[in-house]
Amino acid sequence: MTPRDEALKKIIELATTHKVTVREFSNAMRTSEDQKSSYGPMRRLFAYLSGICLFSGICAYINMFWHAMNSYERIIITLGSGFVLYIVALVFTKDARYSRASSPMFQMAAVLQPTGLFVAMQEWELPTNDSWSALFVFGLMFLQQGITFYSLRSSTLLFFTIAFGAMFFATAFDLLGLNYNINGAIIGISIVSLIYGINKVRPTSMSGFWYLVGSILFLTNVFDVLKDSPLEILYLGITCFMVYMSVLSHSRVLMTVSVGAMLSYIAYFTIQNFVDSIGWPITLILLGLLFSGISAEAWKIKAKYIKM
Repeated sequence: MTPRDEALKKIIELATTHKVTVREFSNAMRTSEDQKSSYGPMRRLFAYLSGICLFSGICAYINMFWHAMNSYERIIITLGSGFVLYIVALVFTKDARYSRASSPMFQMAAVLQPTGLFVAMQEWELPTNDSWSALFVFGLMFLQQGITFYSLRSSTLLFFTIAFGAMFFATAFDLLGLNYNINGAIIGISIVSLIYGINKVRPTSMSGFWYLVGSILFLTNVFDVLKDSPLEILYLGITCFMVYMSVLSHSRVLMTVSVGAMLSYIAYFTIQNFVDSIGWPITLILLGLLFSGISAEAWKIKAKYIKM
């Protein structure tokens, strides 16, 4: 066994003994790396300020001279600028001194490139409708961001890979004639499942955002599908499943959205079925006690299983 293997074994033993989670260890390592250089936070600050100023300048120029530009100028200032920023970001990732600046460059490129593609389609009057244009643009960006992420393993690229992938498949399902509520529910649960899988491999700081987006998409659209149908009561079971998912994923965000959806449905169901009943005041009291009980149990679950 090499010294490196022995060190890893020792670290695992200590982490297990002291119940250190993967996320806590990852955060500690990140903090340690930042402390190695006193200029780390300053470099990051100026990298983002540089990106904001550059992006603001491009947007201001486009806004001021858009109507005076011809078709090729409009395409160059949008698609061309985005592609150049993408290339510059790739170059920056090769040099440790400028690696921090690559993230804002990738972010700006991810905004300008699809904008430029839509502009090019409009300027060249390509014979296609809006849905097919969106499918092409989002599909192309999904491939670009996904391939680049696979090569660089950047969280920024992962964020845009998920975003463009979700928009691509949502557009594809729409073109196939899928009901928009079912479409939204599929995209939502897919995002939740994908982030759960990613966190199993490597915890990421963006999981809270995507759990929020995915769970809201899924739960709101599933409710619209089941509403006023004989299967509507199944929605309560679905919210319970999402609470269970929040326990498995150790996500406070997912727990909050799931419990909120559960309480909202119970209130909706009660109002729809018991508001004109003589027992309505009693129902309100029971509902309040039920809410308190669910909230207490949710807090216990969060305190015991969700330690993010």
